[in-house]
Amino acid sequence: MVKQISLKSKNTTKKIAQVMAPFMTRNVVLLLEGPLGSGKTYFTSQLCRCLDVNDTVNSPSYVLINQYYTRSYPIFHIDLYRLTSTEEALQLGVHELSEEGLVIIEWPKIIEHIFSFDNKKNTNCIPTIIKLSFEFDNNFRRVNLNCNKEKIFNQLKTDLNSVG
Repeated sequence: MVKQISLKSKNTTKKIAQVMAPFMTRNVVLLLEGPLGSGKTYFTSQLCRCLDVNDTVNSPSYVLINQYYTRSYPIFHIDLYRLTSTEEALQLGVHELSEEGLVIIEWPKIIEHIFSFDNKKNTNCIPTIIKLSFEFDNNFRRVNLNCNKEKIFNQLKTDLNSVG
C-alpha cells in the first residue's frame, strides 16, 4: 500500500509536514528518498518547524548527523549519501537513536533492507517506519508514502487526502 500525493507547490510540502507532525515522536524512523533537489531537506525543515524546532535545519551531508530539539524529544537528521556500506550506516546507531527521539534519514537506500514493511499489522514493532519517496521531472513533483504500521498508514492516508 502506498499513498501518492502531487506536490503542486512548496506550500503543499508544508501542508504534508503539518499533517504528519502529530505522528512524529520517539521510536519513529522517517526515511526520505529521492534524487538531489527533490525536496527531502525542505520537507525536513518544514516538519521541524511544525515540531517547534527553533534551529536552522539544513542538510547534514558533510557532518552525517544534525541534531535538533523539540520540547519533548530530540530529532536526529541523518544523511547517508556519502556512506558506502550498511555497516558504516549502522555504526551511526540508527536503532539506538530511535529510542531517544525521532530519526529522519535522507538517502536511506543502503540500510532500507533492515526496515520491514512486510507486516503492517504488527503494532508492537518498534520503531515505526514511515517512508517518503520524492519524485520529480519537468512536468510534476510527487511524494509516495508508506508505513510499516497499518493503523498509522491508514490515518495518515485519510489525513493527507485534504492535501493532494
